[in-house]
Parts: sequence; C-alpha cells; structure tokens
Amino acid sequence: MTTDYTVGLKDSSGNDRDAWTDFIKLSYGRKLNDLGRLSCTMPIRAGINPVIVRRDYHLVIYRSVDGATPYLDMDTWWIIDSVDWDIDNHVVTFEAGDLLHILKRRIVGYTSQTPYADKTFVELAIAGRGLLTADDMMKEYVSQNIGPTAIDSVRTIAAITIQPDVSLAPNAELQGAWRELIQVCQDIANQSAGLGTNIYFDIVPVGSRTFEFRVYNNVRRMNRSSSGPNPTYFSSDTNLVDTHLRWDYRDEKTHWYLSGEGAGAGVLYTESGDTSRDYSLWGRIEGYANLGGEAGDTTNYFPKKQAEKLRGSRPKLVMTANVKDVDGSIYGKDYHYGDVIAATAEGYVFDAVINAVSVDVDGSGQSIKTALRGEITL
Repeated sequence: MTTDYTVGLKDSSGNDRDAWTDFIKLSYGRKLNDLGRLSCTMPIRAGINPVIVRRDYHLVIYRSVDGATPYLDMDTWWIIDSVDWDIDNHVVTFEAGDLLHILKRRIVGYTSQTPYADKTFVELAIAGRGLLTADDMMKEYVSQNIGPTAIDSVRTIAAITIQPDVSLAPNAELQGAWRELIQVCQDIANQSAGLGTNIYFDIVPVGSRTFEFRVYNNVRRMNRSSSGPNPTYFSSDTNLVDTHLRWDYRDEKTHWYLSGEGAGAGVLYTESGDTSRDYSLWGRIEGYANLGGEAGDTTNYFPKKQAEKLRGSRPKLVMTANVKDVDGSIYGKDYHYGDVIAATAEGYVFDAVINAVSVDVDGSGQSIKTALRGEITL
C-alpha cells in the first residue's frame, strides 16, 4: 500500500497560496462532535515564509491511497492559530484547528429568558412557537449567532450557510445564554443521544470558499453497519486491537424523582421508574432532578424528561477498539472518519462509530490510529 499526502496553504480569504509534499512532520486528528488539531513542520525554503502567515490562514490535507484520486481528508480546512519559527534549525511549525473552532469563537450572544438564548417550552411558547427537535435547534442556534438570522448582521459569516431543517431527532430544550456555540451544540447532541438518537455536527466545505453547517442523524458519513446496504465487518479476531467490552452500571438509575415550578402552577412533583430492573438484593436505584421554572407543560414536559432520564441511565454494554491498518481495514480505502461499521467481538455485534482518527506522517512513514465505539443498551 502506498499513501501520498499534499498539504495546501490558503490565505485568510481562502485563496490558494502554496502546496507542499516535502514536510518534515505532519500530525492531525479529529473526533466527532469535538475540536480537532493539526501540526505541520516544514523546512524554511523558497516559498515558505513564516513572516507572512497570520491567524486564519488555512491548511488543507489531500490524501491518496494506492494512486487513487486524492480526497480532502476528514472533510475540513484547518485554521492556523500558531506559527513557530525555529530560527536555529531552519524549520517552521504551523498549528491549526479544524472548522469546528469557528463554533468556539462565537457565543450565544443573547440574554436569558428570550427565545434566542433559551429554547425551552416556556420561552418558545411565549414566542408562539412549539418545541424544536435537537437537530433543528442546533441549526437555529448556529444560524442566530453566525448565520443569516443573527439579529446583529455584523455577526453573520457570509461564507457559511445552514443546512435546511429535517426534524429527525427528538424534541429537546436548552438554556444557552452567553455560552460558546461549541458547548451548546455538544450539550444538544448529548441530550439527543440520551433520548435514543445520535446526532453529529460539523462545518464542511461545499465550494472553493463556501461552507455549510450540517447535522447528521445516526451516521456522520457512510452507513457500513450490519443494517446498511454494504456492511463492513471488523472483528477482534482479525483487524481490531485493544478491544474492550465493558458492562457499565456505574450511572444506572431505575427510578427518577422530578420537580419544578411548572409555569406558575406551583411546585410540581412526579416519580417514574422501571421496576423490572429492581432485581437485586438492594432494590431500586434512585435519582432526582429539579427542572426549575422551565418545567412548563406537565402533560408533555415531565413524561419526556422522565423517559430521557430513564433511558439515559440504563446500563450499557460498551465496545471500544482501535482499527489495524491492514488489508480489509485500510483508512481512506475501506473506511473513513465518521463511518459506522459492524464490529464483532465474542459473539456480540455492534454498530460502531469511527469516532476518532489521528494521522502522523514523517520521514519514516505514516501511523494511523483509529478509535471506534459501539454500545448496546441493556
């Protein structure tokens, strides 16, 4: 197997400036719903001038496996935020973050108790609106803080569009005033996962200098799971290493007590549980949550929160593993960052997400580390 890498340099406006294949060292990695990092060390030579490279210059990584057409690895540009010129050794190291760093650079810039900051039953009802699905809510937060619906137009980033709503996730609620957008999106994704639907968010290039904020339901890239059209099976017997199966009961709760003010209706209180899981000598495992003044509609809000709490606190069988870079599991050929594949171990089959990939390249070759994770709710 042969793999070729090209590092492209773009200026702060996205114009192509240079392309390199003679880097000394290249390291980069991404993790779903989190911030990725890149480091590239280059020799100082004609065309490599660290003096002119400033914040928001970009790097792009094009990768080719076995002579195939090069592809933009990990679907992102890397935004330079550090330039280290080693004068004695005549090298320069560029450090950069992926496009999700844009969400770290912006906050939810609205006061609490407004539908721009708090997308809860109460605030949305006051605005004459209903609850939002988690995926649509995420897009609305981004649109109102970097997109076309920002109240202050100077906050709009013209190069970024927002994917249209598709409403495929469960309803969610969040109070987001003055928080970083990346944190808000992560919390919404976690809330949706607790209700049974995994969602993944990203900012991806869609043109030479245009980008789109997208939310993916259940699969970030390609569905290669056992239920997909073309399953890809990775096994602990062949191409997985560091495989662990963990039966995790640490955060289990079998009964939840909830309370809240209930939109002026006085203090509300309810309890719900799953008696089928109270099977041991010690009986039930109890938890409590105060929903505060956002309890809202008791007909829908409390049951939804109880279902979320009970499902989110069920025990899980979790599989984690790393992928061997061998025939049948070659990164960039047999799978990509964000794919869902079928992972098997000890008779169990998991729909496992390729949730983190890191790449290191230097004069001695390349090293790929790929982590996957799958879980079965018990």
